[in-house]
Amino acid sequence: MNFVKMASHARHNRFPSFLPVQRMTEKEKAGILYVGITAALGDLAKAYRGTQAEKLDAYCAVLRYFLEIGSDRQWLYKMLLSDKELQAMQEKWQAPSINTVFLILEQQLLNCYFKHQEAAFLHAWHILIKFGLVELGFTPAAIEERFKELYPL
Repeated sequence: MNFVKMASHARHNRFPSFLPVQRMTEKEKAGILYVGITAALGDLAKAYRGTQAEKLDAYCAVLRYFLEIGSDRQWLYKMLLSDKELQAMQEKWQAPSINTVFLILEQQLLNCYFKHQEAAFLHAWHILIKFGLVELGFTPAAIEERFKELYPL
């Protein structure tokens, strides 16, 4: 997947804030993104029992938030994964509990936001990518294609 290109698509398709913003600061901007990713994860959880198309759309929304946060924090270069790394992720086992996957994702994102733990964000990123490839069964090409359709330049 071309994560750099996908990040460019994400930056050109910003979502509005879910909650009102009184004064735009860097901390508030980050808060908007983290509230957004939390809502998007909730939508993905709801879509989990839906069609593959619904799951893919919800997954791409979460992916978009991750890319926007990574870009905003200047961590995008750390998020890049080679084809070999993606292949290795595809060969991993399925998680025994989808609920636990979502809870770990939330925990890692909160650690990143409140404790400023970059490693937690990157851990969550890897969990998300593996989740899309293994638990949801998407191919990297399908994810990238749908992402570009949903978030055109």
